Amino acid sequence: MVLDTGSRTQGDPYSYIDGGYRPGDSYQACCISMPYKSTALAVELMPAVKSLWPNLHFLEYAQRWVEFGAWTQPDPCAPATGVCNGGNNSGAACTTANEATICTGGGSCTFSMNDYGIAFGDDGPGRCILDTDPSDGTGRFPDRHGTSTDSGSYGSAFSNTMWDAYYPP
Repeated sequence: MVLDTGSRTQGDPYSYIDGGYRPGDSYQACCISMPYKSTALAVELMPAVKSLWPNLHFLEYAQRWVEFGAWTQPDPCAPATGVCNGGNNSGAACTTANEATICTGGGSCTFSMNDYGIAFGDDGPGRCILDTDPSDGTGRFPDRHGTSTDSGSYGSAFSNTMWDAYYPP
């Protein structure tokens, strides 16, 4: 997802990293990860429910979010490209991999679809264009790997206490 529009819950089309506009932000931090934590605990504590639960990946995701956070590595895909707006380097070329170090002083990278299918994105046969510049890490969001651990909106002190006391069952 290059532009922060449309569904915020789409997964990575190449299945390497967490989906959304920026892994660890957007829908993960806003709306789902902490409620998933509570739901996963309830499912784990009730064997009859767990035996009927249709998606064990859900439970794996919740546990991973609590213990590790966002998943962005390994990722061989080239990062999206854009231009810094504002800050210290306005007008500089930037990517999703180097935005934090290039667009400093309150600037942000405005991403564009202009290089999609050329410098990043789909290579045509359904694979990603590979990242050939390891200078900023490899992949689309190398600096976000392991961030946002056990955080987000819609959590509760009760859920956290229950998780600490009863997980894993």
